[in-house]
Amino acid sequence: MVLIYGDSNCIVCKQTADLCKQYSLEHKLININESFATEDEFATKFKNKKYIPQIEWNGKIIGGYNQFLEALEEMINNYGENTL
Repeated sequence: MVLIYGDSNCIVCKQTADLCKQYSLEHKLININESFATEDEFATKFKNKKYIPQIEWNGKIIGGYNQFLEALEEMINNYGENTL
């Protein structure tokens, strides 16, 4: 499961979700502006991170879009697309 912490108006957040769809990865966009609880969760999980999206993949903190793209490419290169 890919958790995308971002905002519904964030273009890069949408690109991240689109990339997940392209590779049939289960994902969820969590809008950090919806509640104080979500903002607190973001601040706790992603200490000192001020930009969105921030991405968690199968319980592992990945970082932003570029880091997610790198992790995805690495997985494909190492194991093939069928492992996603």
